[in-house]
Amino acid sequence: MSFDPNKIRLHIANDLQERVVVPLTREQAHYLGNVMRRKESESVWLFNGRNGEWRCELLAVGRKGGEALPVEQSASQVDTPPLTLFFAPVKRTPMEFLVQKAVELGVTHLQPVLTERTTNRRMKEERLVSIAIEAAEQSERLDVPVLLPTISFPELLHDLPVDHLLFCDEDDGMNAMADVLSCQDEGGSWGIIIGPEGGFSGAERHALQSDERVIGVGLGPRILRAETAAIAALTIFQSTLGDF
Repeated sequence: MSFDPNKIRLHIANDLQERVVVPLTREQAHYLGNVMRRKESESVWLFNGRNGEWRCELLAVGRKGGEALPVEQSASQVDTPPLTLFFAPVKRTPMEFLVQKAVELGVTHLQPVLTERTTNRRMKEERLVSIAIEAAEQSERLDVPVLLPTISFPELLHDLPVDHLLFCDEDDGMNAMADVLSCQDEGGSWGIIIGPEGGFSGAERHALQSDERVIGVGLGPRILRAETAAIAALTIFQSTLGDF
């Protein structure tokens, strides 16, 4: 899809079918009518993660909600290659930044993991989901990543939901992530795990290093913040085995 600065995209839960009216929430109607100054008969593009993207005509925009009429499908639904980001929750602002950029960089699942050194053990899931939706709308994704329920570090390794887990190890002796991935096959499901502020504990690092499903990689000579490490790792993965 080509970039159009005047294009407004919104994610909805309803099915999208030609000439079948869909409702808009009060928040969406407020955004369209009061913020973006869109009027009835003007276009808005809707997607739901199942039926592709549709150009729709606004039928009504009011204080209690609105309605839109799907006119034509502007993009067919495509499957995003599976990629899970496992991350230890950090402070609110960097965590929201992490989620936003992870969505833009193509993750399909966001998995919070409580580690020994995790300091923020309470997250506002609704806020993170909202950020993920906004990032999907703005980046022209056709789906929204799933925010999974928080699990503990032992639970993660006990029932690892991916075939290959990339562990961004801060050890100086680790091979560069790009070099490691260049020797890997594209098959199977992949995940990337990012530690908390202060890094993984010694026992956690040992558990990761001892697991045959885990691949240790390096992200360079500098110590990165958690959100920076996530962006760097996702970018490298997408440019080697992903969809860049």
